[in-house]
Formats: sequence, structure tokens, C-alpha cells
Amino acid sequence: MKKLLTPGLAILACVAFVILTGANAQTPKQETPRAACLKCHGPYEKLVAKPPYFKGFDPGKSKITTVNPHQFWPHEDKTDKGIPDCATCHKPHKVPFTPGTTVEKATVEPCFGCHHDKTFDRCKSCHEN
Repeated sequence: MKKLLTPGLAILACVAFVILTGANAQTPKQETPRAACLKCHGPYEKLVAKPPYFKGFDPGKSKITTVNPHQFWPHEDKTDKGIPDCATCHKPHKVPFTPGTTVEKATVEPCFGCHHDKTFDRCKSCHEN
């Protein structure tokens, strides 16, 4: 009798787990952090259209130049899927936003992981691949 009771309890425990945790229910699709940001700050095309505002050295012109990183990022995948998470460069503020809240400025430091000479020039201008 004891042997039959153990598998039965195990099955009952699994069924209870599924019911209590909702593991069998479909979970609603959650909004990505990028989508949440673009609700107020987007669409992304609006950000791309902004004038240049970050300074960097352009070795091709041998002078300081300004860029709008949104015009160049994403580099290869120009679809919505290729747009990075906004928090890559921006520190998110609390939602809902309260007027008068101090918001940290965006940074282009993540760009310099690849643009190691702190320029906004194309990688291919110095590297073959």
C-alpha cells in the first residue's frame, strides 16, 4: 500500500504546483524596456531625426565632429529588432515621470568598446574586418 501512495502523492504534488503557479496558463506578452521608452520618447525615427549632439574626433576630417548616435545605431540590423535596449546608453528614469526630476545625460561610452580610439569613424576605416 505504501508503494502506491508515494507515486500518487508525487503526481498530486505536480498537479497542485501547476495549478498554484499558473505554469500551465499562457502568460501575457510583456513589453520590452525599449518599447516602454519609445512610448514617450519615440518612435525611433524621431530620435534618428534629431540634430547631432555628441562630440567626437573624426580622423577623416582631422577635427572634432558631432554625431547623433541614433542615426548610426543599429549598425547592421536596421529593423526594429536591431535597435538596442535604451539602457545601453541611457539611465532610465522612474515611471511615471515627475516633472522636475533630474535625469542623467546619456553617454556614448558603450560606443567606445568598439570605437576604441574614441572616434565615431567606421571600424573599417582602420580595420579590414
